[in-house]
Amino acid sequence: MKTSVSSVVAVVALLVSSGSLALQLRRDKTVAKFDKYLVPANLTELQYRLDQANIQIISARASLDRGVMLPSVRKISDDHKHILMRATISEEDLPSRADDRKKVLYETGLFAAMAVMGQFDEGELSLNDITVEFCPIGCKKNYAVFDKGELAFQ
Repeated sequence: MKTSVSSVVAVVALLVSSGSLALQLRRDKTVAKFDKYLVPANLTELQYRLDQANIQIISARASLDRGVMLPSVRKISDDHKHILMRATISEEDLPSRADDRKKVLYETGLFAAMAVMGQFDEGELSLNDITVEFCPIGCKKNYAVFDKGELAFQ
């Protein structure tokens, strides 16, 4: 009798574990676009420090171009689906005509998005994955936002 009870227990355990495995396989696991990059990189401490020095040099030498400073990556969104960037602007140094302002901000947003997209495999990112905020010096509120390939004034 012991063997038949243990056989039944083994069969039940096998069925339960098989059912559990089937449920886990059926679950649709959605992974955010940038999760696969949130792992350590193969970068030496020296290379990291030199890259940071290059960034500081470039940033320090960057000047306003038609009222807009060089955009920079701020962070990945909380849901890990978008890259958030920011460009500081000087409203008084932006072109005076509205069409010219829009053109400068649009071109800057597109340039920034394309620069980031170029760091990933072709087709992996699109304009929908990148947001560029244009914020005046002291930034209390965005002046404009380039999002999904469109520029919107705030």
